[in-house]
Amino acid sequence: MTPISSLVNLLGDTLQWLSRAVRIERILLFAKTDEGYEIACDTADSHVQARRVNLGTSIERALRGRKEPVLIRWERGIAHVCRQALGREESATLAEVGANVLLGLGTDGFLCLARKTGGAPMDAMDFGLLQADSEMQVAQEVQNRIFPSERPFIPGLDYYGDWRPARGVSGDYLDYFEMDEGTLGLAVGDVSGKGLPAALLTSSLHSIVRALRRSQTTSLTDLVQTVDELFYEICPDNCYATLFVAQYDPIGGKLHYVNAGHEPPLVLRKRGSHHVPIPLESGGPVIGLLRQPSYREGVVSLNPGDLLVAYTDGLLETKNPGGEEWGWRRLVSTIEANAGQRARDIVEGVMDSAETFACGTPLFDDMTLWLGRVEEAVANRPLWSMERLAVGAAA
Repeated sequence: MTPISSLVNLLGDTLQWLSRAVRIERILLFAKTDEGYEIACDTADSHVQARRVNLGTSIERALRGRKEPVLIRWERGIAHVCRQALGREESATLAEVGANVLLGLGTDGFLCLARKTGGAPMDAMDFGLLQADSEMQVAQEVQNRIFPSERPFIPGLDYYGDWRPARGVSGDYLDYFEMDEGTLGLAVGDVSGKGLPAALLTSSLHSIVRALRRSQTTSLTDLVQTVDELFYEICPDNCYATLFVAQYDPIGGKLHYVNAGHEPPLVLRKRGSHHVPIPLESGGPVIGLLRQPSYREGVVSLNPGDLLVAYTDGLLETKNPGGEEWGWRRLVSTIEANAGQRARDIVEGVMDSAETFACGTPLFDDMTLWLGRVEEAVANRPLWSMERLAVGAAA
């Protein structure tokens, strides 16, 4: 996908809403290309064809590193942006569209806002709406960065995870990391609420778990109890999170886990030509809601051919236009039908299947899926278990 089409997909559907909300006569998306800049979207013409415009590098330098909207100051036909005077051709291009405010989009381009309907100047509330839009983009970038960007190599285990936020940012939490002696740590959670507040708590939960995994915690129950204590301190009233944490040892083929009120993950046990689902039930309440709850640890053996599936309830609750939920049975049958494929292909197939079922119905909740596929028994712990398999962020 080209930078222009990517930007159009990301922002094109929101420009008309932003124009109405702030009562702006016209909003344009200037997208950066190898040859310069093109107008990719224009609320004054919803069917605009991308066209080249005369813009140099002065705007790019002026907006570099800025996340907030910037007011253009005009003096004798010359546009000044962040105290930098633009060239005559650049000023003429901006004047032609009635530019009043610019909002940088990193290295991909910028938004250009014309004056308000009726010629009124923009006020503090207008800038507040623009700032909120900009901050949402920053939140999305932060979440993309905390989603695992690499997979520790765990011998005999093929695994992959993906997530789809319902509102740009997500209250779902997924992390995996190598622990002591080549074992795999896995954490999946779901923070109550939606949108930016839930995303902030998700980032906090990620930081807490990441920090504690480096400590000398003796057991998963101790880890979850400490996570609960710290998360309780920052949670607003009536907020909480479900959390499933696990540690997989490829030598012993054992999965130790604590399920703190999370949607039960599944072990799909290989039995001849089919799989038998074994739910990993709750071992304690959700975190962040009660004072000093207790948790218990479970353990299950994983054999070659078995699948471990962890997910959030948003995946099961995906609805079609008739209000029917995708559900647990479709999840299991879709995975079983593709059980011979690689973990990444299974995960992507499940997510695509759920979205196809929705038939364009907007997601009500974030959906996350992690799947591990046991391929072979491991006799000895290899010295090369510290190798990393780099992967791109799935969000």
